[in-house]
Amino acid sequence: MPEDYRQHMLDWNGGGVNQYNLEHVNFPDYGLLGLYPIIHDNSTIFTKMTALASALSDNHIPIGRTRGGGNINVFRK
Repeated sequence: MPEDYRQHMLDWNGGGVNQYNLEHVNFPDYGLLGLYPIIHDNSTIFTKMTALASALSDNHIPIGRTRGGGNINVFRK
Protein backbone atom coordinates (compact mmCIF):
# COMPACT_ATOMS: atom_id res chain seq x y z
CA MET A 1 0.00 0.00 0.00
CA PRO A 2 1.15 3.58 -0.53
CA GLU A 3 2.71 4.95 2.65
CA ASP A 4 0.22 7.82 3.08
CA TYR A 5 -2.75 5.42 2.78
CA ARG A 6 -1.13 2.92 5.15
CA GLN A 7 -0.48 5.65 7.72
CA HIS A 8 -4.06 6.96 7.41
CA MET A 9 -5.43 3.49 8.08
CA LEU A 10 -3.16 3.02 11.07
CA ASP A 11 -4.14 6.42 12.49
CA TRP A 12 -7.86 6.56 11.66
CA ASN A 13 -9.04 3.09 10.51
CA GLY A 14 -10.83 4.47 7.45
CA GLY A 15 -13.09 7.50 7.50
CA GLY A 16 -14.78 10.16 5.44
CA VAL A 17 -13.17 12.98 3.51
CA ASN A 18 -13.97 16.60 2.80
CA GLN A 19 -15.83 16.32 -0.52
CA TYR A 20 -14.56 19.68 -1.71
CA ASN A 21 -10.91 18.71 -1.55
CA LEU A 22 -10.83 15.39 -3.40
CA GLU A 23 -12.56 15.01 -6.71
CA HIS A 24 -12.01 13.01 -9.86
CA VAL A 25 -10.39 15.16 -12.56
CA ASN A 26 -12.72 13.97 -15.34
CA PHE A 27 -15.83 13.24 -13.23
CA PRO A 28 -16.16 15.77 -10.37
CA ASP A 29 -19.40 14.17 -9.13
CA TYR A 30 -17.52 10.94 -8.48
CA GLY A 31 -14.88 12.21 -6.08
CA LEU A 32 -13.73 10.26 -3.05
CA LEU A 33 -16.40 9.92 -0.35
CA GLY A 34 -14.60 7.74 2.15
CA LEU A 35 -12.15 4.95 2.88
CA TYR A 36 -13.31 1.58 4.17
CA PRO A 37 -12.03 0.70 7.64
CA ILE A 38 -10.12 -2.43 8.45
CA ILE A 39 -12.28 -3.30 11.48
CA HIS A 40 -15.12 -1.97 13.67
CA ASP A 41 -17.71 -1.20 11.00
CA ASN A 42 -20.32 -2.92 8.83
CA SER A 43 -18.53 -1.98 5.60
CA THR A 44 -14.93 -3.02 6.09
CA ILE A 45 -12.37 -3.82 3.42
CA PHE A 46 -12.92 -7.52 4.16
CA THR A 47 -16.75 -7.37 3.91
CA LYS A 48 -16.48 -5.45 0.63
CA MET A 49 -13.99 -7.97 -0.77
CA THR A 50 -16.37 -10.78 0.18
CA ALA A 51 -19.45 -9.05 -1.27
CA LEU A 52 -17.66 -8.10 -4.49
CA ALA A 53 -15.63 -11.29 -4.92
CA SER A 54 -17.27 -12.30 -8.20
CA ALA A 55 -17.01 -8.76 -9.65
CA LEU A 56 -13.45 -7.90 -8.60
CA SER A 57 -10.54 -8.66 -10.87
CA ASP A 58 -7.75 -10.75 -9.39
CA ASN A 59 -5.48 -8.83 -7.03
CA HIS A 60 -7.85 -5.86 -6.65
CA ILE A 61 -8.81 -4.62 -3.17
CA PRO A 62 -11.71 -2.21 -2.57
CA ILE A 63 -10.41 0.55 -0.29
CA GLY A 64 -13.08 3.25 -0.56
CA ARG A 65 -16.17 4.62 -2.21
CA THR A 66 -17.02 7.52 -4.51
CA ARG A 67 -19.81 10.07 -4.15
CA GLY A 68 -21.34 8.47 -7.26
CA GLY A 69 -21.71 5.10 -5.52
CA GLY A 70 -18.71 3.34 -7.01
CA ASN A 71 -15.85 1.55 -5.32
CA ILE A 72 -12.23 2.66 -5.34
CA ASN A 73 -9.92 -0.31 -5.81
CA VAL A 74 -6.18 -0.74 -5.59
CA PHE A 75 -4.16 -3.35 -7.42
CA ARG A 76 -1.90 -5.58 -5.37
CA LYS A 77 0.99 -7.43 -6.99
